[in-house]
Amino acid sequence: MKNRRRGPKGLQFVPRPQAELQVLLVEHLDVLQSHCAQYDQGKKHFAAEIALNLRVLFSDTPGTENRSLLYQLGRESDEFIDTAKTMNDGDPNISTAPVAGLAFQTTIPRDGLLSADWEPHLFALTTKTPLRTPFKSWWDAPILHTASGDVFPRRRIVRQMANQDRGGHVAPGIEKAYFELTRNANYVYETQVIQGDAVTNPNEPIAEERITPVSKDGAGLRLLRALVRQIAHETLLTLSTESSSYLNAIPPPNPGISPIMFVQFFHKKRNAGSQR
Repeated sequence: MKNRRRGPKGLQFVPRPQAELQVLLVEHLDVLQSHCAQYDQGKKHFAAEIALNLRVLFSDTPGTENRSLLYQLGRESDEFIDTAKTMNDGDPNISTAPVAGLAFQTTIPRDGLLSADWEPHLFALTTKTPLRTPFKSWWDAPILHTASGDVFPRRRIVRQMANQDRGGHVAPGIEKAYFELTRNANYVYETQVIQGDAVTNPNEPIAEERITPVSKDGAGLRLLRALVRQIAHETLLTLSTESSSYLNAIPPPNPGISPIMFVQFFHKKRNAGSQR
């Protein structure tokens, strides 16, 4: 038959009808929204399921049977709501930020210490007109830089969580850059909470008793999970015909959670021979 072709090991494949692909997209977005609801209810480990859903939608391998649903629907030229661009008003330098505005840092008490936590910026668009980016640029634009110089676009974050970190597989080995980010939190910022007014006199040193260190133990994985949730947020706002019902289902922000007031230290590699 003309519409059949041979695949691996001589198997024959029949092209999937476009009408069926449209139904699958609706079902897939419904599943994605359900997983996001689980995340929003505190089950942050559902980020792995979210990543797997996003991989099916977007991760494409030309020349194989692994073609993204977006490609099969002929929608790779779509423009996606881009909260990174929106949060930074289209600033082309957004990729220099640690997470490009897609998530914000908070703190949580752990074993008598403050630990860094991350929340997706789900309400970033409430006061701004959302900006859009063509899919391929949105998928490949850097949104995170690590202290070791590794770059993570949405594509890499989604694929690695889905392929290695329980989304679709529990890999016996973890790619080094992803391991360092998720297990050792080697993103470029360190934080300290300053008690009281931190800017009364910026020329004077801050008294040590006012400084509370913030541990990054476990924060790398929490950061990646928050970013995956935010990528799903952008996806649902872009592709779902029921985006208003999705937004209405998001629980309001916890009044106890807000971006922390902190001093950030940006670590740059010093050139050989530099004095300070």
